Amino acid sequence: MKKLFTVLFFLGLTISFSHIYAQEVVKFSKGKSEKTIAVTLSKNASKTYSIEVRGGQAIIVAALGNQAENIAITLQNPSAASDHETEPGGLRVLANDSGKYLIRVANTGNSTKTFNIRFFAGNGKHY
Repeated sequence: MKKLFTVLFFLGLTISFSHIYAQEVVKFSKGKSEKTIAVTLSKNASKTYSIEVRGGQAIIVAALGNQAENIAITLQNPSAASDHETEPGGLRVLANDSGKYLIRVANTGNSTKTFNIRFFAGNGKHY
């Protein structure tokens, strides 16, 4: 009984915390450096995206559309970037190191929002 309780306890913890670390991986089509994703977020909800780039590349993320108001986009691992700027409904990052960058998109409004997010990764001159 004690083993069953322990297994169920850890299973519950795994399920409870899996949404915190769940990430949607942004992958670009061959030869492309942009991707647009449709998103629906309930009020005060967020979603994390993972994008892999090489050092020196720029990452630009923007919320698009008339529902993009009250959308906050932030870099979750800023120490990996040589520079980054958060702007209303957007984010610009200059990658210092090659690797995975985590982008959090949050609905800070009081209602469910459906909008598009455009991801760009490419030459650092776009930063």
